[in-house]
Amino acid sequence: MAYQPFKGSTVIADVYANRPAAGNQGALFIPTDGVTHFIDNGVVWKPVIDFPAVLGDQPPAASNWTHIGSDATLVDDVGTLLVTSASANDIWQYNTALNATFQVDIAWSTLWAFDGTSGHEPVFGVVLRNNGTGAFVRIGMYMSGVTPHVFNIQLQYFTNLTTPSTVKYTYDNTSILRTSGTIRIRIVQDVTNLTLFTSQDEKVFSQSYQEAINIFTTPDHMGVFTSNTFGIVNKHRIFSLKVQ
Repeated sequence: MAYQPFKGSTVIADVYANRPAAGNQGALFIPTDGVTHFIDNGVVWKPVIDFPAVLGDQPPAASNWTHIGSDATLVDDVGTLLVTSASANDIWQYNTALNATFQVDIAWSTLWAFDGTSGHEPVFGVVLRNNGTGAFVRIGMYMSGVTPHVFNIQLQYFTNLTTPSTVKYTYDNTSILRTSGTIRIRIVQDVTNLTLFTSQDEKVFSQSYQEAINIFTTPDHMGVFTSNTFGIVNKHRIFSLKVQ
């Protein structure tokens, strides 16, 4: 159905499959079978991923990703991507290659994560990968093994999917990374540095870490990873992803 709560606006509530083509700027679509609302910018539908409303880019469809690993699944789910895994390490690599300089903006929420009874475990995040050598930089959530369990950010080098190398950075005790909220990361590589930012609202970003580019590997693709060495299924929903 459609109605106009105030002049010039249109709100459509229907199943996701019935979402009309974009082109009515300002229209809001509310899927009755989903969790993410969308606003029409006149060209495409943009997901409204949080409250207060924050606009992001709808993540590329599952058909645009390549699986590297064993058991993780990545599926389209009402305008978002749902990643599920019980594996130690899995990567879904975005098929479009990175430029030499790039920016990655991603927002996701962890639906279920488990870190066992001791230690710490990264459970989800972004990889910057060299498709030729298989080496990558992993930037992800890092679950504290002590009570209360809070999510931090960790940057680590990997020679390949199963061979970790140096842990370069851990951002501890950050209040912005919680299981109940949306996690937002911005990664920027210019001609000199690779810089990591985090944000609570995708409007104000705080620099968390910086290093010179290509120290460990020269990334030509980005992707997302799941990791669970204890074999408990974890699920993560990607609300927004923009690679430029």
